[in-house]
Amino acid sequence: MTAPKASAVKPRFLVVEDKLMCQTTEGEIALPLRFKTKLLRQFGSLDQMDAFFLILDEIAGEETVATVDELDIMETTEIMVEFFKVFESKVQATMGELQGSLK
Repeated sequence: MTAPKASAVKPRFLVVEDKLMCQTTEGEIALPLRFKTKLLRQFGSLDQMDAFFLILDEIAGEETVATVDELDIMETTEIMVEFFKVFESKVQATMGELQGSLK
């Protein structure tokens, strides 16, 4: 007989389509990486923390906001840093595709 396989542990952060999936101490949350330009215009001049909470409040949904509100600030900061890192890499990839098509 073979021993049963242990279930795989989900990675802390994983991009699935246009969402950043985050494993938190309060459960899994999904942060949308796509949103309207008008939201980008609103947070363009804010610091990163204020921009993150504006995005959450506008597009993440009440359940996600409530979950994030219950996290330790260190965990929330880690999620925020990862969110903007992934968001910026997606935007740069899109801009690269756009620049390539203009040649």
